[in-house]
Amino acid sequence: MSIEVRTLYASANGDRWYLLREHHTGRLLVRHEPNVASGGDTAVFEVGEFLAQPGHGPQHAALLDLIGTLLPGSEAPRPQPSPAVPATKLSARNQISGKVVAVHRGHTTGHVRIDIGGGVVITASITNEAIDDLALREGDDATAVIKASDVIVAK
Repeated sequence: MSIEVRTLYASANGDRWYLLREHHTGRLLVRHEPNVASGGDTAVFEVGEFLAQPGHGPQHAALLDLIGTLLPGSEAPRPQPSPAVPATKLSARNQISGKVVAVHRGHTTGHVRIDIGGGVVITASITNEAIDDLALREGDDATAVIKASDVIVAK
């Protein structure tokens, strides 16, 4: 069985997405390989199933950019920015990717709003120094890493 593989997207937390084509069937697939710390399993999706998933993230945008290059006069896909430091392994299992929709700076801390899809926006309160270090801007891809010692449930 011959398979052609192309890297589609690599996230800062170590997750990887690949575009696959099975030569014997012609099927196009997307394979997600989660980072080691997440403990997740590799998943394979038909391209249509992958694009139909709710909450489109940067991995979906990368596939759509690639598809867009098939049109006459289109440019090559935008290169994905590589992190300034190697991917860090994290023990936090709640790593949610999305797009920065707002950055509001205060006197010492600011609020960063990350749209994770499905109408859900996560707001993080971080120092202005962290905003500068990460060079966070509206439209950037970002990952909210949530590590909590307590979870409170209300009904």
